[in-house]
Amino acid sequence: MNNRKNKRVLVLAAHPDDEILGAYSYLCNKNYKAQTVFVCEGSTGRFGYKNSSDQAKSEIKLREKSAQLVASALGNESPIFLNFPNFSLSTLSVLEINNMVEPLIRDFTPDILITHSPLCNNLDHASVSIAVSNLVRSNAYPSINSILHMEIPSSSEQSISKQFSPNHFMNLTENQLEHKIEMLGLYGRELQNDPAPRSNHGIRAYAAFRGLFAGTYYAEAFTIIRNTSTEWI
Repeated sequence: MNNRKNKRVLVLAAHPDDEILGAYSYLCNKNYKAQTVFVCEGSTGRFGYKNSSDQAKSEIKLREKSAQLVASALGNESPIFLNFPNFSLSTLSVLEINNMVEPLIRDFTPDILITHSPLCNNLDHASVSIAVSNLVRSNAYPSINSILHMEIPSSSEQSISKQFSPNHFMNLTENQLEHKIEMLGLYGRELQNDPAPRSNHGIRAYAAFRGLFAGTYYAEAFTIIRNTSTEWI
């Protein structure tokens, strides 16, 4: 039975825009109550680690506003920003990250939790994944039926030693694919010029490539880490 009604989806992402790149298919589904937690701040990565200039602060606020616009457009709960500095997570203990994340998981009580793959060629992505994996072990959160790793274009596929190997696909219609690109466009320059991975061309190419795996025209790819649900995820 395909019964997704009223399921609660929590996306734990490193940066604003990761949620659209990797989990749009869940966030756009009106049968889910969804929320995104962003572990890192908006945009200081553009200016350097721990940059505190007025320009950096302005960029962070602009990125947060974009994330709020995206959530509103998708009908999601307002996003939460933890604001750890970009490129800092690999220098922190898992405990430091999880002390901030765990209360949010307890408050939201998700049925489905989506986060990054530890194979991502981005230290912030990998650090979020490792921290979450340590936190949501089955004995600690048996109520989380499904845990998924999402694919982030220009990150998940560029690990040198290991590749992202999905085993779960969410279909995207052509209209949804165009809407996904539109939502990424709300992040301004994060929608890159063709033929970059995060461009119009790149997003369509990824969706078409993963659609081939799923037997459909377009799809997003995930790895199922845990699934105890008897229903579709």
